[in-house]
Order: sequence, then C-alpha cells, then structure tokens
Amino acid sequence: MKKIILSLLLCMCGMAAFSQSPTAIQFNLHKCTDAGLGDEVIEALHVKLKQVLNRNSAAAADVYNVFAIEPHITLTDVLTSEGTVRSVTMAKGELVLFAKNSVDGAEYYYVSVPVEAVVNGNKDKAVLSLVNGIKVTNPAFTRFIRVARQKIADYYAENCATIMQKAKALYNQKRYEEAVCYLSGASANMPCFDQAYELQRQILENLGVPAPMPIDDPVELPDDAPVPQPVVEPAPQPVVEPVAQPVSKPLNYDLTISKPGLAFKVLSCVGDATLKRITITAEIVNQGAYGNSSNEWCKTMLAYDDNGTELKELMIADDKYSTTRPFPKNLKVKEQFHILGLDNAFDTLSYVKIGLGDVVVELKNLAVQWK
Repeated sequence: MKKIILSLLLCMCGMAAFSQSPTAIQFNLHKCTDAGLGDEVIEALHVKLKQVLNRNSAAAADVYNVFAIEPHITLTDVLTSEGTVRSVTMAKGELVLFAKNSVDGAEYYYVSVPVEAVVNGNKDKAVLSLVNGIKVTNPAFTRFIRVARQKIADYYAENCATIMQKAKALYNQKRYEEAVCYLSGASANMPCFDQAYELQRQILENLGVPAPMPIDDPVELPDDAPVPQPVVEPAPQPVVEPVAQPVSKPLNYDLTISKPGLAFKVLSCVGDATLKRITITAEIVNQGAYGNSSNEWCKTMLAYDDNGTELKELMIADDKYSTTRPFPKNLKVKEQFHILGLDNAFDTLSYVKIGLGDVVVELKNLAVQWK
C-alpha cells in the first residue's frame, strides 16, 4: 500500500508540471530490446539517449511518468572485408525513436535517424562504434521532442471522451496507479480537465493521499463507479524543519548597444550544472531601431567565461544557431540565449555578443546564478 501511495504522489507531481504547458511534458526512457544487440551496445545507447533528453529538458524525474521514449536500432547493411592483418567492418542502419504512452501503448510520433560506422574489427565493434557516434546535438532529436510534445498535447485536447473512458475502465479494474498516471497527461486547457482531476482526486482521497490542488466546481463520478476502500494505518507526522531560501546574487553587467532605438535588459542569467547550460533571458524593446515592425534575425555570436575561454556551443531559445523574431515597435519581447556544453561552473560571463538584425548588443561581466 505504501508503494502505491508513493507511486500516485509521483504521478501527481508529473501532472502539476504538464498542466502549465506542452513544453513541460517529460519522458521516461525505455531500454532498447532489439534482438542481436549486446549488453554493452544497449547500455551505450541508453546513455546517449539520456543525454539527448537531458539536453532538451525532457527527462522525467521518476519512473511513473505516463509518457516514454522507446528506441529501436535496425541494421540495414553490415559488410566485413578480410585483410591480411585485420578485418574492416562497415555498419549502416537506422535509429528509430517512438514517443509512446506507457499505460495504453499509444504511439504519438516517431523519428528515424540514419547511423553508420566503419571500424577495424568485427560486427560487434562496428555496432558499438555506430552507437557511440550518435551526436546528441543532432537537430533531428530536438525537433522530435518538440513535435512529440505538441502531438501529445493535441491528442489529449482532442480526445477527452476516449481518455476519460479508458481511465474509468482502469479505475473499474482497480488499476488505480495506472489510472492516475494515465490522467496525468491532462493539461489545464483540456475541455475535460476538471473531470480528469476529479477522478484522480477521488482515487487519491480513498487511498488517504491529499489531492495536489483544489477544484472550485468538482465533477461527480458516475454512481456505478466502484470506490476502493483500503485500510490506511495512521502514520506519525514528520516535523518539517524550515529551509532557508538561497539568496540570489545581484544581477550586474555592463551593456553596450551599437545602434540607438533599441532597449535591452537582462532579466536573468541562470546556469544549470546538470544540463551543462547557461540561459540568458532578456527583455528587448524596439524603440525605433527597426521602424514600426520588422522580423529580425537573432543570434548569440560570441561568449567567454571569466578565464577568457571562448564558449563555442551557442544557441537561441528553440535550439537553433540563429532564428528570426518579430519586433513590433514599443512592445516588450522576451528572448532566451543559450550557452551549452559547459564542463565547469563559473561565476561570471566576461563577454557575450548578441546579434539582433543590424544591432549588436555586448554584455560584459554578467554574473551567473547557478541552480
């Protein structure tokens, strides 16, 4: 019983995150089960795909998340040429990733990425080299996660009746953990979000677990829906010690703008050691630099840490090297600029150069707040 309650609590944590935005959809990662692959290859692929999910902020925090990525490798061509000293093997194939629902097996989206390798050695070494050669920065992975998230959000928004029907069937079968996890994909803008939440609340309350948030107008379950009646032993309430909140460092930096008519303000500069990334969030106002309205390209052009080392993996918010954005006059536009592939944390960005159309913005001595 304690295991079930803990599992349901974890599922509800996942629902709270997803209810805000499709970009908050997270995925568990299944291990590849294709026949003929050795344990070393399977583990290497699992590590690579974990890096892909972490890099795109898409890795679920717990195993009870309803959405998952299922990988498969198909070898299309393996050729070995025997030499006088050693053999050379060429392996070609496809890595296919499926975005799935762990409860009902529904597939929302997939991507196929070609992979290949040539090594001195046999087929096993070639396949391992093929996996190790997968680039986690491949834009195909970023697009896959972005589209899969949107497909999932659209599916849940457009199939309320079917989702509720499946969830109630799980509920009737007393598969409470699966029912709550299945409903955890319901977002707040779904037409039947209230019904989905109420069904979860009913299950959790009967298990002695409080719902994570109140509902103003609860929707009653059908009269014929069975209600579980577990016996929950009272447990002593733990004493929660107050946790001191970290004190944020002041956001200090020097700003230079190459052209008048543009306002640029750094709202935050946050480093994430787990993702090896720094994100600069800025507020930009076109005060006449681009006329009344214009689409301008945006790019992080240069960045250096406080030791003068150039940081070379620079991205814009949607994980592109550059993009275009509209800048209507006198309208505040928020934009994010990413610096990726960081091996060490440091206190200050000594220099950042950002291009916004024909305007160059230079930031010096920008403090980084790490989380």
